[in-house]
Amino acid sequence: METRTTVYSRRTRIRILAFAAALIVLLAVLALRFQAEAAAYKRTIDNAVKEAIQNTADHIDSIAVQLDKGRYTASDAQLVTMAAGVWKDAAAGKTALMEIPVEEIRLDATYKFLSQVGDYAMALSRKVLRTETISAEERENLILLADYADRLAGKFDEIEQALASGRLRVDDLKRTDPIVLNDGADPLPQLADGFQEAEEGFEGYPTLIYDGPFSDHIMQTQPRMTEDAPEITLEEAEEIAAGFLGGHPALRVLGEEQSSLPAYRFASGERTLAVTRQGGYVSYLIDSRTVKEAVIPVEEARGIAADFLAARGLEGMRESYYETRNGVVIVNFAATQDGVVLYPDLVKVGVALDDGDIVSFDARGYLVNHHTRELPVELLGEEQAAGYLKETLAVEGVRLAVIPTAGRHERLCYEFHCRSEAGEDRTGVQNLLVYVNAETGYEEEILLLVYSEDGVLTL
Repeated sequence: METRTTVYSRRTRIRILAFAAALIVLLAVLALRFQAEAAAYKRTIDNAVKEAIQNTADHIDSIAVQLDKGRYTASDAQLVTMAAGVWKDAAAGKTALMEIPVEEIRLDATYKFLSQVGDYAMALSRKVLRTETISAEERENLILLADYADRLAGKFDEIEQALASGRLRVDDLKRTDPIVLNDGADPLPQLADGFQEAEEGFEGYPTLIYDGPFSDHIMQTQPRMTEDAPEITLEEAEEIAAGFLGGHPALRVLGEEQSSLPAYRFASGERTLAVTRQGGYVSYLIDSRTVKEAVIPVEEARGIAADFLAARGLEGMRESYYETRNGVVIVNFAATQDGVVLYPDLVKVGVALDDGDIVSFDARGYLVNHHTRELPVELLGEEQAAGYLKETLAVEGVRLAVIPTAGRHERLCYEFHCRSEAGEDRTGVQNLLVYVNAETGYEEEILLLVYSEDGVLTL
C-alpha cells in the first residue's frame, strides 16, 4: 500500500507539474497575444494621429493654393469658384483637426483661422453674387491669408515628415517639454508653441504633389475608345501584351480586371500590364523593380518617353509637364488636334534614370477621353482674349487648348503662360497658366507653375 501511495503521489506531482507547465505556456501565449493586440491598437492610434495631421496639412495647403490663385484672377466670377474651394477645404480641415486625439495640444488658433478664412471667402462670394465689386483691400486680405496658410501648412508638414521618418514619435506629442528628435537635430518646441510660431512668421512650404494639370478629371467619363470596339480573346490580348513589351517575353496570366476599362492582366518578371477586352489597347504598365542611381540626364529621359509613344503608334502627342520621383521621370503627354492641345486625352510615361527603361505607362485618360472634337470656329483673337487677363500679368506664350470643367464638360481656351510683375508676389515673380474661354473671354482656370530641379509642377 505504501508503494502504491508513493506511486500515486509521484503521479500527482507529475500531473501538477504538467498542468503548471501548461498554464505557464498558456499564460505566455495569452501575454504575447495581449501584447500583440496592444501593439496593434497602438499602431492604429498612431496611424490615426498621423493621418489626421496629414489631412489637416493637405487642406490648409489647398487653401493656400486657392488663395494664391485669387491674386491673379481678373474675374470676380472666377473668385466665386475659388471661394467655394476655400470654404470646402476649411470645413474639411476643421474636421481633420478635431480628429487629432491629443488633448495636450491646443489648436484653438488654427481652428479659428480655418473658420475665419472659410467665412471670409464665402462673404466675398456673396458680395460678387450681389454684383458688388471686390475692393483692393479685400484682395490684399486674400494675399495675407494665403501667406499665413502657407506658413501654417509648413508647420504641419514639418511635424508630419518628422513622424513619417521616425525622428518624432506620436507619444512625443503628449509631452509638455521640448521634443528632442531621434537624430540629435535641434529640438522641436512644445507643439502648442510651435503652431503659435506659425502665426507669428514661421517660414516653410508644404510638399508639392504633382499628377499633371487636369488629371483629376480624366477618369470621370465613360470610355470613348472602347465603348464600340470589338471584344478580343485572351490569346489575342497576350499577343498584344508581348508585342508592347518588345519581343515575346514569357507572360503569366493574372486574370481579368473589372473596372471602367475591363482588361486582361499579365505579368512578366516584375512588370504588370493590362490590355482592354474591348479594342485590345494597353491601358497601363507598371514595373515594380528598384531603380538604382540615376545616370541618365532628365532631358534624355524625356526624349526616350516621346520615342516610346511614337514607336507604339501614339503620334501627335505633345509633352506638357514632368516630375522626377525616386529616380523615375514621369512625363505627361496630351493629344493634339489641328494644333490644339487636348488636356483630357492624357498619357503618362515613366522612364528610369538608371538605364532608360520604361517603368510605367498610363494611357487610361487617353482611352477614356480621346475622340475627334467639333471645335468652334468663331473665336476671339489672341489680343482680344488677352484683354481679359489681369493687367499686371505679362504674357510669355499662348496656345489653344481644350480643358475639362468640374461639370465634366470641356472648354476651348487660350492657354496664356504668364509671369506676374516683379514684387507682386511675396516670393518674387510667379509663373502661371491662365485659361481664357476662346469664345466668351471667361476666365475658366488658373494654374500656378513651380519650377524645381525635380521638374515643372502645377498647382
